[in-house]
Amino acid sequence: EREAFVRSHNLWVRDVESGEERQLTSDGERYNDYASLPEGRTTAVSDRLSGKRIPPSAVWSPDSTKLLTHRLDQRAVREMWLLQGHPGGDGARAVPHSYRMPLPCDSELAQARLVIINATTSERTDVQADPIACVAFAPPERGYVGWCSGSDRAWFIHRERGFLAASLHAIDAATRATTQIVEGRGRT
Repeated sequence: EREAFVRSHNLWVRDVESGEERQLTSDGERYNDYASLPEGRTTAVSDRLSGKRIPPSAVWSPDSTKLLTHRLDQRAVREMWLLQGHPGGDGARAVPHSYRMPLPCDSELAQARLVIINATTSERTDVQADPIACVAFAPPERGYVGWCSGSDRAWFIHRERGFLAASLHAIDAATRATTQIVEGRGRT
């Protein structure tokens, strides 16, 4: 049995029994990392300050050989600030903490590019699909990605900003190709 985790912006797996670790990605960096959550969620700063370990936003394949996850690019998202009014220590001055948070009028959102990673070989397959815009939640966390039972196919839901359209897509894990299955649109 293996478990996935994130270290230094990259995705890793650990054999639960032996403790042996394997690095699956090596090009992750701050604000352009793997299996992370957007900082637009309400607990991003408090999670960071407390040292809370956030589980990776990834879904294991039915045979536990692959992970369906994303590389999340937040580099263009503008910063917001929280002031910690009583930081302790010398305690007299507030401490500012920054995080990436888009406002409704902002055009730049965090972008999740779906990837499939073989947990044994570290082979990464970039899914051939447009990035998914994220504000507070990542696609696996929202249940917008998953694996088809007993196959090497996966799926994802793409929702437009404002929730006026959504589409369901199939992913062939071997070829990276995606196929739109159905789309729904509405004025409200």
